[in-house]
Amino acid sequence: MNLNNFFIKSLNRNNHALTISLEKSSEQIVEVLTKLKEMTDDEYADITLTMPLIEKAISFQAELFKLIHNLSLESLEFQEYKNFLFISVLHSNANSLAVDMNENVIKLMSMIKDSKPTKDILKISSNIFNTWINITSKMAGNFNEFTLKTLIEESRTNNKVIK
Repeated sequence: MNLNNFFIKSLNRNNHALTISLEKSSEQIVEVLTKLKEMTDDEYADITLTMPLIEKAISFQAELFKLIHNLSLESLEFQEYKNFLFISVLHSNANSLAVDMNENVIKLMSMIKDSKPTKDILKISSNIFNTWINITSKMAGNFNEFTLKTLIEESRTNNKVIK
């Protein structure tokens, strides 16, 4: 059996409920990103505007992390997971990051529906996660330092599938 086919079947079977949750939460993140694309720097600094958006995006961030974690449990994908853990700083402004992330979320959902190879899904998922960390680092009410430390610690101690 081709390994890619094996991983695709594994994704479809073991992560079916997760991909449904991710699809539902992706609709919310697209709404959030649409609002973010229009915001000014002053609005990014206003916690009364950013906090509701961060809260609305939490479910997507969590589902995306679960997907990355679960797919990465396959030994052949460990390098991708290690790469995911190193969040890189993106120097673009938040509006252009929101545009990029919106396009990638749509692309990710299409890849999942089309049963693309696990490695490709992991790459774009990691890119989206990294972009979201960068976007929210520019907002008032940013909890990424805590969130990121928690997620990395969870990934180190939890070697089983997240449900």
